[in-house]
Amino acid sequence: MRKRHVSTLLATALLAAGLLGAAPGAALAGAATPGAEEPIGASLSAFFDPRFIAEVADPDGELVEVNLPGTLLQGLARGMAAEEPGAAKALSGLTGVNALVVTVKADKVEEAHRRVRTLSEELVAKGWSPMARVRDKSSTVTVLSGRDAGNGRIDGLVVLVFDREDRELVVCHLAGTFDLSQLGTITRSLDVPGLDALDGSAQKP
Repeated sequence: MRKRHVSTLLATALLAAGLLGAAPGAALAGAATPGAEEPIGASLSAFFDPRFIAEVADPDGELVEVNLPGTLLQGLARGMAAEEPGAAKALSGLTGVNALVVTVKADKVEEAHRRVRTLSEELVAKGWSPMARVRDKSSTVTVLSGRDAGNGRIDGLVVLVFDREDRELVVCHLAGTFDLSQLGTITRSLDVPGLDALDGSAQKP
């Protein structure tokens, strides 16, 4: 079953529960609204042109899109502060989380693979630092960190995953400032696609 704009449903549930301090049914910045739907992957346009995603995505394949704005993340942090202070602290520095999982058309696999490889090179040229690279016969995983924010903190993280056999493309972007030692906590708290590709070596400062 396809899933789209997962964060919209999550945001609605949180608003209804009062976790964001807003009345049920109040508008949430960044959430999709009827008649104003953005192209698939629009929130990740700094990394992939949505037109490229539309071109390579298999209309009959898997689609998962997660867009969590800062307002929602801060609400989650406040709601977790009493029982899970560690998780609340980890989430408090995030200003946005965006992830996309798409199945690539069979005849677009090589094109998508090349784009993932060139994107990694482009990000390094722009100042992103490669933290981990894993490649085997059928898949590649690249993890890049943003600028050093001091005291073991970074100002962003990008995870790129491409599996040729499954024809699956995964992109995940964490925006904001956080300690690398908190990455495991963030992963467990949000369960966002792409973060599960990180291993222990990528989660250490």
